[in-house]
Amino acid sequence: MRQNPTVDDLQAALSEMLGKYDRTYLIVDGLNECSENVDEVVAAITSWAEGKGQLSLALLSRNEVNIRGYMRGYRNIEIAAYTEDVALYVMAQIEERIRAKRLWLHDPRLKEEIIQALTEGAAGM
Repeated sequence: MRQNPTVDDLQAALSEMLGKYDRTYLIVDGLNECSENVDEVVAAITSWAEGKGQLSLALLSRNEVNIRGYMRGYRNIEIAAYTEDVALYVMAQIEERIRAKRLWLHDPRLKEEIIQALTEGAAGM
């Protein structure tokens, strides 16, 4: 029967990697997507990583208060996409869907409404 690894299993695997290499890079993306376990996950990662000089750690997440609380003492770098880049991406995706016949727009003005709504709603993501 297949099961997800425990926090202890993951920490043991990471500790083993640290022992094999001079420098280890751990990048964790989407911490905010851990839903009800986010506090446990962030606390486990940050407490485990403390004092491990050969470890470079990058934790990526949306800016949320509970996650920020664990990140005190870490350098914070805010990253946001430019609105124009998001609009270009959304426009390209809409065009692709129209070409692939996965999207049908009866009113051409709707395309601009979709682009505007998605671009504004993305908030730099």
